[in-house]
Amino acid sequence: MAEIWFAKPWQLRFTDPDDIKVYGDGWYVYDEAQIVRLDARRLVALEVQIGRPMAAVIDANRAGSVFGELAAAWLAVHLVDPGLAGEFDQFSPLIMLVDWERSPEPETPKADLDPLDLTPSASSTDGPPTE
Repeated sequence: MAEIWFAKPWQLRFTDPDDIKVYGDGWYVYDEAQIVRLDARRLVALEVQIGRPMAAVIDANRAGSVFGELAAAWLAVHLVDPGLAGEFDQFSPLIMLVDWERSPEPETPKADLDPLDLTPSASSTDGPPTE
């Protein structure tokens, strides 16, 4: 079986004043891993709306095409608020003015212990600490 990899999530926001009036000035997330984990019927419905297979949409976005960015932006808005996104064929922001950034990495909790220190802490023993 081939290894499947996904691009790290992107976040996008609209910058054109007319687009901000419609979609707001907040960030939307385009996450390939989230999209491919949608159930099959929902993916089919999205493909029908966009008019292309989801794999082609993902490839077009990775290539940086206008279509790819438009479809990715629509998906990002649609997954938050389908009514706001509207129908794909009516979605027409000034896509070349959209800000795109990598989504920040979630913070990894830091362990309280040094990973090289194998001495059990008081909280990891079965009973109260002994003197």
